[in-house]
Amino acid sequence: QLTWSPDGNRIAFVGYGAAAPGAGISATLYTALSDGSDLQNIYASASAVPFYLSWTPDSARIGFLEVASGKLTHKLVSWRGGPAMVVDTA
Repeated sequence: QLTWSPDGNRIAFVGYGAAAPGAGISATLYTALSDGSDLQNIYASASAVPFYLSWTPDSARIGFLEVASGKLTHKLVSWRGGPAMVVDTA
């Protein structure tokens, strides 16, 4: 899933790769400028895959959902990376 920032300057998307043997798939949330340059690794998980990516209206953060240990979690992370903030769990 690819999503454009509201200001049109950046894109956000998830990349997938092989995790450690027997651990399944690893997922990484990236942002880049609209021309594909300035690739930023902003969130990575070996146990959950981010989905339903959505930018905040000010283009500063990306919200996403993930399921880990049977729980659905809504998180926010800066487009520059850093710790993801848990918004809600179900």
